[in-house]
Amino acid sequence: MKILIAGDVDGKFDRLFARVEATQRQCGPFTCLFCVGRFFSSTSKDGTENAKSLEYLRAATPVPIPTYFIVGNSSDVELPEEGGEICPNLHFLGKGGISNIHGLHVAFASGTFDKYVQTAGVSTSTAYTQSSLRQIEVAAGASEFGRMVDLLLTAEWPKNLLSTVPQPVTFSGGSGPIAGLVKALQPRYHFAASENLFFSRPPYRNPDVPYPTRFFGLAGVSDSSDKHKKWLYAMNISPVREVGLRSFVEGSGEEVTDNPFSLESIQRKELQTQQMVKRQREAEEEQSGKRKRPAEDFECWFCIDKVRPDARHLVLSHGEFTYLSLPKGGLMDHHVLILPMEHFTGTNVIHSGVQDEITKYLNALAAFYKSRGQYMVYYERNIFKGKPMHMNLQVYPVDFKYSPEQVRDALFSRAVDCGLAFDSYEEGDRLPEQYFLFCLPAEKLIYRHFAKKSGVKFDPKFGRDIIAMVTERPRGADWRDCVKSTELEKGQAEGFKKAFRTFDWTQQSQGSQGPGK
Repeated sequence: MKILIAGDVDGKFDRLFARVEATQRQCGPFTCLFCVGRFFSSTSKDGTENAKSLEYLRAATPVPIPTYFIVGNSSDVELPEEGGEICPNLHFLGKGGISNIHGLHVAFASGTFDKYVQTAGVSTSTAYTQSSLRQIEVAAGASEFGRMVDLLLTAEWPKNLLSTVPQPVTFSGGSGPIAGLVKALQPRYHFAASENLFFSRPPYRNPDVPYPTRFFGLAGVSDSSDKHKKWLYAMNISPVREVGLRSFVEGSGEEVTDNPFSLESIQRKELQTQQMVKRQREAEEEQSGKRKRPAEDFECWFCIDKVRPDARHLVLSHGEFTYLSLPKGGLMDHHVLILPMEHFTGTNVIHSGVQDEITKYLNALAAFYKSRGQYMVYYERNIFKGKPMHMNLQVYPVDFKYSPEQVRDALFSRAVDCGLAFDSYEEGDRLPEQYFLFCLPAEKLIYRHFAKKSGVKFDPKFGRDIIAMVTERPRGADWRDCVKSTELEKGQAEGFKKAFRTFDWTQQSQGSQGPGK
């Protein structure tokens, strides 16, 4: 069958349907039209587009083709969340789900990511939540659909879409939750809007189905003839349940890329980004002729030359600018700290030498934990009152039986209790003076702290509470309840050094002496 897909309509129904009817005459017949992104106008200054919308909604002007739409981050028309026919030939798909439309398995997610809606935990037609997206995954797994999705329609592009291709376009960065949905559904085709840009990504392979996924970003409805502003796409498609999976086994010979949402692809891209940021920082430092000086140390005992003699046995490894240490009162085995030797307050002020070594430690710890059936979660709390604290990354190993999604859900649940708002953080984003950065294997989330403006008091145990909750160690939330004797700490430190030795990048420099020795 032949179908049409359009980008953000924004209430421009006359323009949309005029083009659709012209395309019908030239290339039709087309079975139906799908619309992604914003559908109704919320920005019309003179009310013209809103008036046109009413003509169609009241059936004064007929909709010329069966049309199925989702919405973006706004809609000036009240819509039923479960979807339904709005007027003859015009159907709202709903806030999220999967349907059989003219034989096609069509999954869809209306709305965009809103950190306040996520924190509240209640999705709407214009804002999804992690929970509402998981419900789509569950529905797609039902026997009726058998996890075979022909089309996925979303308002937003997915995050990490370009991790396995050169950066041919510039866009807002995409949505992490939508990326998770795409990774789970593995659709044949994915259409999205909201960027006012046409982009056809090279197809990428999927791990569990024989067909690749093809992504198309569509621009908003307009009169533009610019190829980058293309907003209507025509295609011929046969439902996968009719052609069967065997038809995809031999393939078409078309070149495909690696899956951009795999952990390996994301980490590879992040490493490339880190290296680019590092080069930029080094160039800036070379141009300025000096590095940023660390803050006054205030007799801080985390500074390497101030580490108390009775705590030096906790130091596990050291480089030129950073060191690895067991914490006092660790939550679990192999819970460690990464710290700069000098008194820097956070990632927002460290120089490239410190950042480079921190990255090496994180990569080494991730590999170490993975070898033990665990993944890495870490956070940085750069929130203080009075004298600046010494920067440290709290790094935890989490068993695979506790998924990253469980950790993320626990984070947002705790955030609701504390009145905190988190949003996504991309490598290289500018950090505020004070912040809390929480890092999962494929996502980083940040709370920006403005104490004078918000009056919010940040609980120093916030991050540890989350890990303790997920890993079922509620009594470990307070480090003071986990403090061990010096002898036990020494044994724990020696055990870690032995297990970590083959992963420790500092061991490449043989013969180096530990600090204070």
